[in-house]
Amino acid sequence: MKDILHKEQLMSYAEQLLAPAQVEEIELSEVISDAHGDTHIWGITCDTMEEYWLIEQDSPCALFRKSGIYALARHAYEAYLEQLEQKDIRSELNDRQQYMTS
Repeated sequence: MKDILHKEQLMSYAEQLLAPAQVEEIELSEVISDAHGDTHIWGITCDTMEEYWLIEQDSPCALFRKSGIYALARHAYEAYLEQLEQKDIRSELNDRQQYMTS
């Protein structure tokens, strides 16, 4: 029951991001365990026949269209990690800039 509820929450989250498309199916594709903890990668199929990867750690984190370079779940995960690194770098630069102007 808990898994069904969780899946419905993820579907609702994806539909908000993908509107007006409707999510027809969501399936757990892969679980990756590393220094960042457990990451769940869900495969999503919409009524438009487009497919996406939903990356979830503690909460839904990123959505990638399943095509080209992101055809594989692992590639979408690697892109997600790159986004995290970029966000950390920007945050660090902002912190330094605030310190310098204080």
